[in-house]
Amino acid sequence: MSRLEAAARSLALFAARRIARNRQVADVIFDRCRGTADLARSALNHLAFILKLPRTFYLTSVMLEVTNLCNLKCRFCPAENMKRIRGFMDPALAEHVLKDCKNLQYVYLYDWGEPMLHPELPRIIETATELGHRTFMVTNGTLLNPDLAEKIIKAGLSTICFSIDGIGQVYERLRGFDYGRLESNVLEFLRIKNELNPGLRVEINYVVSPDTESHVNEFRAAWGPRVQHITFQPMLTYHQMPRKRPCRELWKGTLVVLWDGTVVACCVDYDGALKVGDATRQNISEILNSKEMIDLRKTHLKGQFCSMCSLCSEFETECVDGRFDGRMSDCEAGCDPR
Repeated sequence: MSRLEAAARSLALFAARRIARNRQVADVIFDRCRGTADLARSALNHLAFILKLPRTFYLTSVMLEVTNLCNLKCRFCPAENMKRIRGFMDPALAEHVLKDCKNLQYVYLYDWGEPMLHPELPRIIETATELGHRTFMVTNGTLLNPDLAEKIIKAGLSTICFSIDGIGQVYERLRGFDYGRLESNVLEFLRIKNELNPGLRVEINYVVSPDTESHVNEFRAAWGPRVQHITFQPMLTYHQMPRKRPCRELWKGTLVVLWDGTVVACCVDYDGALKVGDATRQNISEILNSKEMIDLRKTHLKGQFCSMCSLCSEFETECVDGRFDGRMSDCEAGCDPR
């Protein structure tokens, strides 16, 4: 990248931060957009949100919940309250959904489960790759081994994001897994990917909570040099709250397909309460501005929020902006999540 291009990108990023009023959201969009076309589509969707339109312009990403089963019981995760049947997404369903999608920024292969439990995960990644999609997977990393690492890398995985919320005992207290083993798994993956595909992007997702808030800077110093990006995300709390603002997620252009084909509007909806479509019977592109989605956006614009959206709240911290609950801080105090 030339100095002129770098300067132009920095100026555009500064403008995006001011317009979005959320530095981390703007940073992630810039990190994950391939070029000006991706940025333009995301910008138009955000414009629809600012103008309070009931429709949005583009489907920018699809989240495929390959499974809602998980091998860990993390202290902060609400999945233990999930009433949905547990299962694995049929690879044929994944293919059906992805054949209907064009010009996506990413296909996200996760939601409320550990994707590496799916016995045909490499096949799903390979299908998405063959259809021209970039794939992004979030994993707790505990099931990684050299054989699985090689398979998912060779299948064409574009980005992998490890969920790590601290170092040593902080991590072990929250996740119930040995930190040394987890660190070894990640470092071995980095070694293998550097041999097979150095361009594969590696990120970390760090949940900011009362247990981890004071360790952010320590964590960044330890892991920042090892990966391309660290996302610091406030912990979901699911407390009833007087919501005041519409949720930008409804305009962002992302739809979530649960393992059985149920389509929901938001990844926070772990029980599939806000069903807006059925991917086994509908094309995903039709659902983005379906009657159900338009009605949901309209109720938000009127300041009317269903129980699911009213319960959507996040740990309040000066370390990082809120994503779902409508808080938009300037991140000027405390720690710096950049």
